[in-house]
Amino acid sequence: MKGDNPQRFIIVKRKDFPLAVMRNKIKRRIKSIIGQQPLSAGEDLYIKVLRGADKATYSELNKDILNALEAQK
Repeated sequence: MKGDNPQRFIIVKRKDFPLAVMRNKIKRRIKSIIGQQPLSAGEDLYIKVLRGADKATYSELNKDILNALEAQK
């Protein structure tokens, strides 16, 4: 049923990343990290990408997102 997706999230990207390639790379990394995390049914996440995310490695993004998810609980 539409709207029953337990893993809905919004990624807000900054205009500081002028190249679509970089914005999409960040978005793909975040989707991959979130997809590996167990989320409650009906839980929505709002992720705001900040300046410097384009220089972060996958493991750094993973660590930051996991810390944010733990702080949310």
